[in-house]
Amino acid sequence: MELNLDLAINKKLREILNEDHNFMYERKAKFKVPGKRGEMEESRAFNCICACLDRIDSLVVHCNDISKNIENIYGLCDILNYGQTLIDCISMIAQIYGVTYNSEGDISCFNESGLDGKGNDEKFFKYIRSLCSVHPVETSYHPSYQGEQPEWCPWISKAESQSHIWQFDKDCSEKLKEADFVAIVYRNDLEYNKHVYISLKQIYKYLRKRYSYINTIIDTIKKQNEEKICELRNKHILLPEECKDYDSYLNELKKAIEERCGDNSSWRINQWKTILNSHFKNHNFEELLELYKADLKKGIEKVHLSLQRMELDYYFEKEAVDYITSFIPSEYAYSLSKLHYLEPIWENEAFDCEEILSEDRYTGDYERLVKLLNVVTHIQSNMDEVDINIVNREIDVKYQTTNAEWARVQLKWLEPYCDIKFNYELGDWYLYLQTIVSFWKIAKSMEK
Repeated sequence: MELNLDLAINKKLREILNEDHNFMYERKAKFKVPGKRGEMEESRAFNCICACLDRIDSLVVHCNDISKNIENIYGLCDILNYGQTLIDCISMIAQIYGVTYNSEGDISCFNESGLDGKGNDEKFFKYIRSLCSVHPVETSYHPSYQGEQPEWCPWISKAESQSHIWQFDKDCSEKLKEADFVAIVYRNDLEYNKHVYISLKQIYKYLRKRYSYINTIIDTIKKQNEEKICELRNKHILLPEECKDYDSYLNELKKAIEERCGDNSSWRINQWKTILNSHFKNHNFEELLELYKADLKKGIEKVHLSLQRMELDYYFEKEAVDYITSFIPSEYAYSLSKLHYLEPIWENEAFDCEEILSEDRYTGDYERLVKLLNVVTHIQSNMDEVDINIVNREIDVKYQTTNAEWARVQLKWLEPYCDIKFNYELGDWYLYLQTIVSFWKIAKSMEK
């Protein structure tokens, strides 16, 4: 006899939660406040949900393994303890999503309604767990099964070892036949011991029932998500012409992104705002930038439409403007990856667009930078004879470069493959913007 909990059920729960990951990430629930008994506080539930899912995965495997070979009382204690932990994890997710398990009056597994008739399967399972494992000499929380008397459980016996005692008591004999273990209980109001009969078959039935309740949780989450998606689709996102100016429009779009995709995706608004408010003093670059801005606005329009239709999710992988870097030879992949050193930290909560735009000139030691760039220029004239990786290591060791310097060195390696002569005297952001516009221009020419 084995438990055989189906791992696919929890996998399905994980999938339905990840399907609309932004809703799970933003989910809030009330949790107990440490050190303040009875006090609850609302906070983000994401980490709790993830912990429960991971625990359920491992607990299902472990409980299935335990059930394959329960030979002694410690095996029984394990299935009671880990089984309850599994139930607790499922119950926590149910609580977070407002799904209530109705245990009232349900005695379908253990058929034990207790002394007061108010007992149920959930209460009886916790009662035998208390007796057998968690606090056998301090069992005082189960009035349905112990009345008003304290109980103490000195040991648990295998049922077969008790059969000779009850051979003349028909009722006890029948219970013993169905049991695998017997919990021996001392009480002050009994001359002889009380015996609680424990059946693994009944325990497994109860655990399967509580585990299968995940299907109800899945149905509820699916319904809640569908209702939320429908609600957001019907919620109008203001258009540019409905706002005071384009910056105000982007602020409205930011709210929509955070509501639909989560806070982690709204950093793009900082990027778009900065680009759209940037200007080059160089006339040629400024003309090219204006063309890029027009394309960016078209891309933002598409993002807006996708948001309105709820076709974007938490991961928000759709770019407003697509540009390619396939024209850069693969051996320069490292150089390409280091250009981000020039990029502002868009996710910074204290991000200040005006501060970024005001730093239009390189603030480092420009004479030192020229030396670094000249090294690259010299090496580029003899590229057939050198390994770029070796040269990079030598430059870094010799000069101990800063991130700003290192990004410019790597951009110098890439410059021959771009149709722009980069201005390394520009501040980090404006130089990075040059690379964006350059890559975009090449991508547009490749479309023709």
